[in-house]
Amino acid sequence: MSAPHIDVTRVIAAGVDLTPAEAEAVLEIAYLSTVVDGRLTDEELASFAHLAARLRKKPIEGAELDKLLDAFAAHVEHRDVDERLTQLAGALGRDAARRTAYKVAFAMALCDLASSDDEADFDDTLLDVLGIPVGDADELESEVYAALDEPE
Repeated sequence: MSAPHIDVTRVIAAGVDLTPAEAEAVLEIAYLSTVVDGRLTDEELASFAHLAARLRKKPIEGAELDKLLDAFAAHVEHRDVDERLTQLAGALGRDAARRTAYKVAFAMALCDLASSDDEADFDDTLLDVLGIPVGDADELESEVYAALDEPE
């Protein structure tokens, strides 16, 4: 991937060890947060690939990345995104996993440096299905900005 990207993995708190099922749910939620506005930019794609490699613990690129994106797209092809988010939230029973999912989705939404009403609606729905109070969301968003602003 040659496109510049935001290192979304930096928002995953040290010591948070996701199970494989949690990691897949977080990854799919991250995907949904990027495509909810109807487009997937090169920067979002590069950030997503980097995140996928971290969560799956192996590089993911080319045909393998395309296959993953296609699989996630198929999950919402004939259903409502909110319905899929509710299903994915079911795999995130631990508070740390739910908070990580929100932080990663929020960070992914920053990757294209644009915002939309669709992204704001997605954010509200995600908070609801994850059971995260709005006051906690402000704290989590501050943590995301702090993590992304830290020098490498």
